[in-house]
Amino acid sequence: MRVLVTRPEPGCSRTAALLRAMGHDPVELPLFRTVFHRQAPGRITSPSAFIVTSANALRALESAPLPDPAQLRVPVFAVGAATAAAARSRGFTDVVTGPGTAAGLADLLLETIASGTLAPSPDRPLIYLAGLPRSPDLEQRLSAAPVPVTPIVLYEMQEISYSTDFLNEAILSPPPDVLLLYSANAARRALAILCPQTPTDQRFDFRVLCLSAEIQAALPDPWRARALVAAAPDEPSLLASLAALR
Repeated sequence: MRVLVTRPEPGCSRTAALLRAMGHDPVELPLFRTVFHRQAPGRITSPSAFIVTSANALRALESAPLPDPAQLRVPVFAVGAATAAAARSRGFTDVVTGPGTAAGLADLLLETIASGTLAPSPDRPLIYLAGLPRSPDLEQRLSAAPVPVTPIVLYEMQEISYSTDFLNEAILSPPPDVLLLYSANAARRALAILCPQTPTDQRFDFRVLCLSAEIQAALPDPWRARALVAAAPDEPSLLASLAALR
C-alpha cells in the first residue's frame, strides 16, 4: 500500500524505513519541523520529578543538557515506552513508564502522589519538559488536583509549507491508500494542506490510521468515520493496523 507518513524528522525517515521493510510504499510528508529552545534547560531548578510526553523534549537535552548532572537521578514519568527509552538513553536513571496517553499519565502521577511515593510542593514542583503547541489537558488535570507543575518549553513544532504543485505531483499522484497520524495537530494540518477546499475529490478517498482516540476525535466528518485507532498508542500497534486494511 502507498502510505503517507506525516510525522516530523527524524521519525518520518525511520517510519518510512519500517514501512519499506513491511512491503509498503511510504510517502514522506513531514508536516512540522522541531525547533529547540537551547536556553530553556538552564531554567530547571528543584524538580520533584520530571514529566515527559515526547521524545523531542529529550532530544533537546542533547545539545543543551540539564544544569545539574544530579538531576539525572530525579524520577522521570514518561508518557509511554518509546519516550521512557529515550529518557534512559539521555542518562536518566529512575524512569517510570506510563500507559501511552496523557490522560493515563496524569492518572499514574496522581496515584503515585496519593501513595506518598512522590510529594511535589511549590518549592519542588513537577517539571514538565514540554513543547509547543501541546494539549493543556495534562497540566489542567494536575493543577485541578491541585498538584504544582511547572512547564519548561524545550522545543516547538513549526509548520512546514508545501506548494500545491508539489502536493499534486509528488504526494497525490498516485494518491495514498493510507494516511498515518501521530498527533491531533498533525491531523488538523494534514487535512488543511491536502484537501482545504475539495474533501470529496476522489484523490482523498484514503483511509486514516490514528495513534490514539484523541487524534481520531480531532478529525472532522467524514474523516473521523473512516479512521481506525491503533490497538495501543505506540508505533508498532499503529503499523500493525495496516494489516486490517488489506
